[in-house]
Amino acid sequence: MILQNNGQKKKNSVMLIITATVTAFVLNIGLVGCSVVEKKPSIISDIEKKFGKRVDKPSNDSDRVGYKTVEESGTLKVISIAPDEDLKDLGKQLAKEANDKSLMEVYVYDSENEARNYRLLLDPNMSPDDAAYEDNWDHLIAIYKKNTNAGENYIEIYNDVSHEDIEVVKF
Repeated sequence: MILQNNGQKKKNSVMLIITATVTAFVLNIGLVGCSVVEKKPSIISDIEKKFGKRVDKPSNDSDRVGYKTVEESGTLKVISIAPDEDLKDLGKQLAKEANDKSLMEVYVYDSENEARNYRLLLDPNMSPDDAAYEDNWDHLIAIYKKNTNAGENYIEIYNDVSHEDIEVVKF
């Protein structure tokens, strides 16, 4: 009987140590987690410097236009935005983002699915019948262009589906 009590005491001691260790670990995660969140912008900045690509950062600016980058390669970027976003503000934002670039073109869509199919606009082999069936052109709502050699820095905003009513905003 004495051996059982000693065994039980050892078991209780081990459980107490495990409970104390787990509690300390959970508390430390909470503390470390707070410091990691505070350092997040510097981590993102380090990633940008290392890879030379812009990483979407959380912003406190109320005038920042939210968009999703669907594809980016070389000087071309394809994005989708919510239809209610202000395209002039988007143009200003893209101009700031392209500040260090000499050549940039951004296709702006109001549908992420159509943005993923942007190559249809550039396909020279697409027949007129296929082009009429495909409504990709209808979802292209703006194009931002920057070419410092030609002195161009503007956004073309398409105010109608047929792209006949075009508003050009220069930056």
